[in-house]
Amino acid sequence: MVLLAADCPSCGGCCSPSVPGNVNPGWGQDRGDSRSILRGRSLRASGDSEPRAARASVSGRGARAHDEELKVQEEQAARPAEQGAQIIVFPEGGIHGFNFSRLSISGYLETIPDPLTEDWNPCTQPDRHNNTEVLQSLSCMARRHQLYLVANMPDLQPCPLTSHPTCPPDGRWQFNTDVVFRSDGSLVARYHKQNLFFEKEFDTPPRLEVVTFDTPFAGQRQLV
Repeated sequence: MVLLAADCPSCGGCCSPSVPGNVNPGWGQDRGDSRSILRGRSLRASGDSEPRAARASVSGRGARAHDEELKVQEEQAARPAEQGAQIIVFPEGGIHGFNFSRLSISGYLETIPDPLTEDWNPCTQPDRHNNTEVLQSLSCMARRHQLYLVANMPDLQPCPLTSHPTCPPDGRWQFNTDVVFRSDGSLVARYHKQNLFFEKEFDTPPRLEVVTFDTPFAGQRQLV
């Protein structure tokens, strides 16, 4: 059983692993499929009058906003796990939201290591990397519920100002990024979104990425 616990708010590169049995509720259209037991929560909480991006404090790393969404995702992971789901896919922007500037999203950025060059379980090895609170939360969520977990978050990667032609003036790339965790909490895939859709806070990756990950229940899958 695969659960897609989300409405995808845009079609420009949502993470939707092609897995047999994947429940895709029309990216926002409720088709009444009983297997789609969760719908992604709106990016505006009940009673909000403005997008979260406008309210988040850069100095506070947006902690209050992403803590709230991580609690929602924890609830969304628990129920399908009890019903036998093997993988859960959260929506693009589900943690940080939308409508940021390059500066205002900086409170949400974490530097995500490349799983191709490093084996890392953020839940069991939290001290290996600094400023990885969201990665640790997602890793422990996957581990706690024994689920493969796919989530979307911003990634900060330093770049060489003097030697790379696409390095921004502030010396860092900011990527719209999908991450995949194995059911033991290990980070197994990282994908930087190529086709940005009015996302001025993010950079286009300097090279096209083809990222896959293996599952014991559906073979090899690709992030797009």
